[in-house]
Amino acid sequence: MTVQVARALAEVRTAMNFLFAAIAIPIFGVHGVAQLTAGPGIHRHADRLGVSASGLRFIGRLELVCAAGTAIGLAVTPVGAVAAVILLLLMAGAVATHVLIQDPPAVTLRPMVVAAVLTAYLITL
Repeated sequence: MTVQVARALAEVRTAMNFLFAAIAIPIFGVHGVAQLTAGPGIHRHADRLGVSASGLRFIGRLELVCAAGTAIGLAVTPVGAVAAVILLLLMAGAVATHVLIQDPPAVTLRPMVVAAVLTAYLITL
């Protein structure tokens, strides 16, 4: 592989990393704020999932911190990797919870799609 091809591939990888981060950061930022401010709709959803109000706030804080970590990860790779792995674990828990309470496939698919974006972010770090 020539040096020029290697540089071009590195540039594509960096661009893709920014793209996946640009998708993940607002998802978790907005969702984290929604869980911290927890209106009645969020509380009903949490009750249905079996999550307490304090658990909901914890998840919201974790999502906000990891969204920031994902942004920082664009400059400091290990921080982004840790943040993305934590978010992937959250998404695995979300999928498992939706399956356990027998939500429709469309509802269960959402955290799976977000997990795919996080995986792509990790691969391109």
